[in-house]
Parts: sequence; C-alpha cells; structure tokens
Amino acid sequence: MTPFEERLQRISEEATRELNHIGIYPSNQIICFKENRRAKKRLGCCKKEKSLMQEKFIIEVALVMQTETDEKIKEILIHELLHTCKGCFNHGPDWKALAQKVNQAYGYKISTYVDTRQLNIDKPAPPKYKYKITCSSCKTAFYRQKRSKLIEKPQRYRCGKCGGRLIVREI
Repeated sequence: MTPFEERLQRISEEATRELNHIGIYPSNQIICFKENRRAKKRLGCCKKEKSLMQEKFIIEVALVMQTETDEKIKEILIHELLHTCKGCFNHGPDWKALAQKVNQAYGYKISTYVDTRQLNIDKPAPPKYKYKITCSSCKTAFYRQKRSKLIEKPQRYRCGKCGGRLIVREI
C-alpha cells in the first residue's frame, strides 16, 4: 500500500464515521481504496465488482489529489462512498438526496461535478502536435500528434466538411 493509499484509508474511515453519524451507511464491502495514476479530469471513481453473493466496491482517487488537504480528499471520498449506498451507484435522485443531506449536515460541497479550478491541481501541458492537416478548399485545419494512415497517404482522404483535398504539414 502506498503512502497516499494509507492516507485515503485513514480519511475514508473518518468520512464513514461522519456518514454513519447522520444515518447514512455506505457498503461495508469496499475492497480497497486505490490511487489512480492515469486520471487527469476525473478525481474519483467507484467501481463495482460482482461476486456470487454480493456487490463489492473499489474506490479510486486520482493521484493528483495527493497535494490537496484532507478535507478536499474527504469530499471526493464521501462522493464515492455515497455510490456504495443501496440505489445510489449513479447520480440519480437517491444519490442527490444523500449528497444534500451530507452538505447540510457538514457544509461540504458534494455534487455530481467538481470544479477543478478551485483545487491546487497542476494543469496538464497542452498536447504537442506534430502534424497540421488543412483542407485545400475550405481551409479547415486539424492536428495530429502521431503518424497515421492519414499522415502517410493524405491523398486517400477528403475533408469531412466540404470534400476538398487534404494537405499534411509537419510542424
């Protein structure tokens, strides 16, 4: 278990106590809390694993959250813990009612959407494009990072907008 996963475990225990205190009982079938190293936009995720007898859950939190305060991480974890409650795996009315109850009780801002602009997350660098494809007729331009069939043989393809010929240029 990584240090961040240990921190997630500790914060989730505190979050579960808070939920239980106001009459919300997340599933006790949570397999683990994991860091997600690949997520860039999604801060948390609740995954369902079906076993023969009952549903089990894995909760992931994006590694970019490790620089955030415990309170911010707790909000993400509570959001995901609510998904483990019966009938709340989606963001339907049951989930929203529980989120509202938590927000009223503790002053959190749990919602279906997290505005990442309020967090200390470093913005990923914009992608570096290697190729610019331009339509010879309507001048529509689009970009590609990798070599593909279009880059190799642009004469085989036409503009999706006007049907004009495509010109590939390395940038």
